[in-house]
Amino acid sequence: NTNRNHVKVRFDYQINTRNKVFYTMSKEQNWGVTGQTGLPAYPNGYFGEVRREPDVYSGAWTSTGCSTLLHEFRAGIKRDSWVGWSPFHVGCCYNGPSDGDISDTSKEAQATFPKVLGNLFYLNAGMGLGAYSPFGVAAPRYSKSPLMQLADTLSWTRGAHSLQGGFEATFANSSQSNTGGAQTTLPNASLGVGSIPVPGVTTTRFRGLNPSDITTVQNMLATLSGSIASFSQQYFINSPDQKTWSDFRETLSFARDFHQNDWAAFFKDNWKVTSNLTLNFGIRYDKYGTPYDKSGLGVRPKGGQAGLFGISGKDFNALWNPYAAAGSPTLVEFAGKHSPNPNTLIYQDDWNNIAPSIGFSWNVPWFRRSTVLRGGYGINYTGAPTFLQFSGNIG
Repeated sequence: NTNRNHVKVRFDYQINTRNKVFYTMSKEQNWGVTGQTGLPAYPNGYFGEVRREPDVYSGAWTSTGCSTLLHEFRAGIKRDSWVGWSPFHVGCCYNGPSDGDISDTSKEAQATFPKVLGNLFYLNAGMGLGAYSPFGVAAPRYSKSPLMQLADTLSWTRGAHSLQGGFEATFANSSQSNTGGAQTTLPNASLGVGSIPVPGVTTTRFRGLNPSDITTVQNMLATLSGSIASFSQQYFINSPDQKTWSDFRETLSFARDFHQNDWAAFFKDNWKVTSNLTLNFGIRYDKYGTPYDKSGLGVRPKGGQAGLFGISGKDFNALWNPYAAAGSPTLVEFAGKHSPNPNTLIYQDDWNNIAPSIGFSWNVPWFRRSTVLRGGYGINYTGAPTFLQFSGNIG
């Protein structure tokens, strides 16, 4: 069940005969119950909630300097927002432990479970019994991924040449806060037998008990008596300067804010050589930046790519060689802006993307009917945010 509200706005204004501007907005909010929030398997159970709020804003200023000169500046931003709550935290706790603003149904759901230090202690029944208030979806968590772009273009007609040049910059980031998926940061216990079997449950002592049902009976007995088979709790850091681990007592979630900045410039010329032949020349340059974590928690193998090969060596010469031992154990270090090593990048910026292009358009004169022959060749580069994540000891 999903509810959806959507609104669009466009605004155009002619400032004078040479200048005009426009602005557009598209904004949406949809929310409801989905499998991502956990669907209760018990009648009259408790539901979580997911909210999505995508929005797009763009604007442009167009200026005509003279009859042969046109200037256009454009700016835009799109944001994809996603927020999810399990049945226990609907409406709360983005960045802290307070439960004061959770919904009434969440308070009701939490009241059916024990608490540790005032926080929910979730008990998972196991045995495939389902749950009237599922917790494996973890909560609360959100993802906000804005993408902003600025572009400026100048077009100029002179004689047989139509010239155009421009510049654009792209700023991408993804801010995420989560509670670790199914490995929630809150204490989570699974009921059942665990590694120690329940004594006394045998076919001899229980007449009519099939040998294949012994494990099921043991698990049922352990579950009904509240015996814990396993327990999990996640510890984490939200800053490279932390000396101790954070847990649910400080905040329910750990946050990351990834960024990547790119820019490009181009120039092209459409040259009308004759009334029948037009040549197109162009060149574009793209620079793709290195992603970084604004919280300073970006990491990379110490020593860069050479550090990936571990004890075997420092390059692919060690591949398929069981006796290779020219390297050293792989260590992981903080890297990137805002980290303890701001001058150490996860990998180097990409500076060598020069993309030329050439084309033609020829109106073949000796055909009775109008026939145009076109051709061209060009090189293009593309890039997208690439966020790397490592797990290991920080060296």
